[in-house]
Amino acid sequence: MYAMKITKNKCKNNKNKNFKMTDKNFIFKIGVIVLLSIGLAMSVSADWPMFHHDTQQTGYIETSSAPGKNHTIWNFSATLSHSSPVITDGKVIITSVKDNQIYALSESNGSKIWNKSISNLAWSYSSGGIIFYFSFTPAVVGDTIYVGTGDCKIYALNLSNGGQLWNFTGNGRTASFLTVANNKVIFRCHRDGNTNDTLYLLNASNGDKTFEKNFSYFSAKTINPAISVAGIAYTEIYRCKMSAINLSNGNIEWNFTVTEEGCGSVGLSPPVLINDKLIFGTDKGYVYFVNTTNIFQYNKTYLNGEYIASKMAPAVWKDRVFIGTGIRSSSTYGNFYAINLTNYSVAWTYPVGDAIQSAPAVADGKVFFLAENNKFYALNALEGTLNWSYATPNVGWIENDIYTSSPAISDGVVAIGVPEGKVYAFKTIQLVFVRVAWDDNIANFNNTVQQHANYFLEKSGLNACGMKVEIKIVNGSPDITGQQIWDAWNTNNINHVLEGIKNWALNNGVRGEIYIGLTTYDMENNCGVGGYTQLPDDIHYDT
Repeated sequence: MYAMKITKNKCKNNKNKNFKMTDKNFIFKIGVIVLLSIGLAMSVSADWPMFHHDTQQTGYIETSSAPGKNHTIWNFSATLSHSSPVITDGKVIITSVKDNQIYALSESNGSKIWNKSISNLAWSYSSGGIIFYFSFTPAVVGDTIYVGTGDCKIYALNLSNGGQLWNFTGNGRTASFLTVANNKVIFRCHRDGNTNDTLYLLNASNGDKTFEKNFSYFSAKTINPAISVAGIAYTEIYRCKMSAINLSNGNIEWNFTVTEEGCGSVGLSPPVLINDKLIFGTDKGYVYFVNTTNIFQYNKTYLNGEYIASKMAPAVWKDRVFIGTGIRSSSTYGNFYAINLTNYSVAWTYPVGDAIQSAPAVADGKVFFLAENNKFYALNALEGTLNWSYATPNVGWIENDIYTSSPAISDGVVAIGVPEGKVYAFKTIQLVFVRVAWDDNIANFNNTVQQHANYFLEKSGLNACGMKVEIKIVNGSPDITGQQIWDAWNTNNINHVLEGIKNWALNNGVRGEIYIGLTTYDMENNCGVGGYTQLPDDIHYDT
């Protein structure tokens, strides 16, 4: 048996006028098959509020499904260049360098909620007749958006309407990175023509400066630091040196130096912090794994000398580290790697054949990234096989540096800035059925699930909305006691069964699409369905 509650449907093309979304006592009976939307029951945030998801820069979200098919739900014209989208509170937040705008877009349909003009949002330089623009990924904490500009200003904006709350002006040309942790805004300014960078800490509530610290450095790199819960920032301050900076006073606790054998003129990638292990790449094709409590304990993996870009933050999922390689100006065109965290060997390699400078993102057993062949990839994270890819046209603007946007994932939506000067959002509806022991006697189980799923899609209006749908069937062993579910015909009696299956799914990492599920949470969207409902007696299947 599976049970669903469907909320008000807002799809304008829904032709099923006789189907009432609020019908009660609405049951399919086929053993115990339960349609899940476990994302709604998670206590962990389902947002992607900053670069690479969190302050440790894991690049992984546990609480979201992710599309297993290539299906675009919307696109919006904006050129992100080096910045990446973030997703929070049903909004996709982006910075657009061509028009100096910050946009808040609807996660479900891409419509503009608000936009705000900010001068010098990007900084640029010219080389070989091409103007290269750089903008910075915003960070969202609570109801506030934080964003840096090309003239080293930091703005705090209201998430709901874009209104300015405060701004701070640093000493320099560019805000090289920005992140927010422990109610502190952390960013770095670079002074053009000067070897000094300044690290700033601000009070996130009002913009008051906590401290500033000057460091000698060679260029304005835009890599974000990883921040520990103890208030240590890990980033490359000096070329080829990964530093641990105490954010209480700005002092460097230690420097881990990569020798010339492993590090060249570009230096290191942004790090990811997993427990006490700091992971980062180098421009000479090494991936380092450094113990932050004892930097003399480290391991490294050699990726055949393949270039790792200065925006290529690794992503971590389970016991795997994911990283891409390649640069067009040399012979090291791109491969995408998965490295075992247990023994630092390469688990698998996916050859792309062109440079990869987009930091990957992982959700629902899939890893996503953008490559310079104008393709956006979704790979099976466990096996390294291709799930799907999406090709976008190359309009030729910012030929080499627009490929560094990193994906953001939330609520089943994957958003990415692509070279044609647009942001694309991908999504599929995922119906997840948990098959338990007493379903074994059901003949043609998969066909029966498909039959019921098709009926639901028709009656819910999802078909009319044009959504692509994936049906997942997983074998489960939930701890369910008491009355058998097929004897429980009212909501109160089956609650314990539903809770048992939901808890099993949560504990075993089963991800479903959040529009449909076991909870009674009502979510409004273009195809607004959610919770659980039950079929009338004349449309059930009894085993």
